[in-house]
Amino acid sequence: MMRTIASLFGCLTATLALSTAQPLVIDFANEVEINDTIATANNLGIVGVDATNTRRMKVTYGLIDPDGDNDYFRVELAQTGTYSFRVDCTFDTVLTLYNASGTLVAENDDDDPNNNNLGNRDTSFTNGDSGITLSLNAGVYFVRVR
Repeated sequence: MMRTIASLFGCLTATLALSTAQPLVIDFANEVEINDTIATANNLGIVGVDATNTRRMKVTYGLIDPDGDNDYFRVELAQTGTYSFRVDCTFDTVLTLYNASGTLVAENDDDDPNNNNLGNRDTSFTNGDSGITLSLNAGVYFVRVR
């Protein structure tokens, strides 16, 4: 049985024009089972700029076990902007993003070692690190890691 330890990162990467500086807070959490469906997703809270004008980034540690496990995480984006989600680990992962109604928004399975346009080339341990960066509206989203 292969075990994979993965980190899920969600961070607002757009530069926002605000009159005051935005302090950055990185919230660390551990995945909590059972989170194998959207209905049982771990709630990570607000990602990006919150009501106190603080930029919030989430780092979540989890275990994909057993093989074929799906782990879901709920995030709330307080503002429209460009967001990045990624998984950093030594095994091949697939990252999927759904909107609040469960409709597929984007998916990344970048296990092609000959394609340098896939994945997170900034921090990859292997070519199997999956990542999604895109412009999103404010609202609730679900991230699946498998």
